[in-house]
Amino acid sequence: MKTSLSFIVVNYQSRDFLERCLASIYKQSFACSYEIIIVNNDNYPLDGFLDKPFIKIINNNKNVGFGRACNLGARSSQNEFLFFLNPDAEILSAKIDTMLNFLKKNEKAGLLAPKMLSAHDTIEPWSAGREITPLSIILNNVFKKNGQLSMDPNTLFEFDWVSGGCFIISKKFFLTCGGFDEKFFLYFEDVDLCKKIRSLGKKVFIFPQFNILHLGGKSFLNTQEQKGYYYQSQDYYLKKHFGNFWSFVIRFLRKIFI
Repeated sequence: MKTSLSFIVVNYQSRDFLERCLASIYKQSFACSYEIIIVNNDNYPLDGFLDKPFIKIINNNKNVGFGRACNLGARSSQNEFLFFLNPDAEILSAKIDTMLNFLKKNEKAGLLAPKMLSAHDTIEPWSAGREITPLSIILNNVFKKNGQLSMDPNTLFEFDWVSGGCFIISKKFFLTCGGFDEKFFLYFEDVDLCKKIRSLGKKVFIFPQFNILHLGGKSFLNTQEQKGYYYQSQDYYLKKHFGNFWSFVIRFLRKIFI
């Protein structure tokens, strides 16, 4: 049976970047059949994009949040694999057939992500990392202990979490995990999903030959609004996995040190 793939791209105030994102998909060479599902969180239609090949658009007419939009795209897919991709990201090199075969043949592989590069051609420092805990947050923000991981560019690498900006996962397993927790409006839904994947005995990998350029943060003009979403999601993540006490402690320390 031929492998099938759905690219899922959530658009919010990213129309100008979406063109380049789609162009990077069309440039790839792979044997599997595919579609591109754009979940539009803007309140205006994406005129002209339906004229492009393999495109399906879900219009929400408002910003319903990243995780919820991704789940809508996943549920509308009829394909075997899901390829989540941010609209401000461009695929530079991706051996997509190789990656899909890797996921099929390796029982322990739950999710496969790229090496995410910044505009300066360096690995994005927070595109993957160790498990996020109250202690790791305190060490990073209070004592400036960096929790990032170095990465060998030529080795398949296992991480505790990777960015939701780009990854491949089977649709069946994504739904088994419950998809993204929609209580995260934006941020930490990827960390939460990876934690669930590992709790089910699977692993989260970065595939070194899979490279994307991520411009990052292009949906926000207001950095204060962006920080608000980040801290709101961080609080919920801590409450969900570590309890109310640690959520309170981190909020208290944030007021002092940040």
